[in-house]
Amino acid sequence: MERVGMDQDGALVNCAVGPRDFINSHPCGVYTCMRTKDVHLQGADDVVDVEFHVKRILHGWQQLGNTEMSHEKVEELLGRVAATCSGFRQAFPKAGGRGLIVTLLVFPGEKGEPKIVSHAQPTSKLQEYAELALITNARTVNGNREKLPSVKASSWISERQTLDLLKSSHNATEVIMTDLSGECVLEGLTTNVFVLCDDLKIYTAPSQILEGSVRDIVLEVCRELGVTVVFKFPRVSDAKKGKWLGCFVTNVSKPLAIVKNVKIMVSEDVHGIKLAGHECLGRIQQQVVKRFSKE
Repeated sequence: MERVGMDQDGALVNCAVGPRDFINSHPCGVYTCMRTKDVHLQGADDVVDVEFHVKRILHGWQQLGNTEMSHEKVEELLGRVAATCSGFRQAFPKAGGRGLIVTLLVFPGEKGEPKIVSHAQPTSKLQEYAELALITNARTVNGNREKLPSVKASSWISERQTLDLLKSSHNATEVIMTDLSGECVLEGLTTNVFVLCDDLKIYTAPSQILEGSVRDIVLEVCRELGVTVVFKFPRVSDAKKGKWLGCFVTNVSKPLAIVKNVKIMVSEDVHGIKLAGHECLGRIQQQVVKRFSKE
């Protein structure tokens, strides 16, 4: 796959690894992943909701105990997004008009000053379905993900290794995490989670999660379609009772994948459930995908 990286001095570098390994090759900090539209436009304007991602970096940076970034550094963040996109296009002129996944990582330098590195690679084919999602209460890592759930800290990538192994061992698309009781659904390893219940309302976590940019788009689409969203934790017991009509997960790489099957693994008993689905989910998915397509 075509990939580029940009070092802290703004120089384009050869890159043979994906975003995860790229992040892990640098000191811990805060990061965000954003998506450009399918047709490239010059500058940062082709990034979907770039302001959201800049705010995420600024919030996370301060939450980790760093001093507030200067206006100049914020401008550098925006410039880095544009430079990374144009750098990719120059390095791979035959890549076509596919959108990009752009990753920004900011970490403290020797004097605590913010250092910026970035990565870009083409988007893959939109994933319409998630064949299997595991539900577990194994979100017990002792790190920033537990203490600061609203911060996209790069340390989470290594902290979640056990859950990544669980995911791969079951050939699952995602691992959905609950609270310690195993009842309240929080979020996925890299996704936000939405559940359509038998009252035809969509439930999603109100707190204790990292809110993604696609989550905001889903909420906007639901308002436009007249679909009621309830900011309450989806309940695992309702899934066992057959009250879940459907479920979907969102992030910039999918961006909305409808879950076909869930496997509940919050106790010694394992419950496998096939979700019936509902036409409402397809309507939401169609409108969300449009936000990332050619206009």
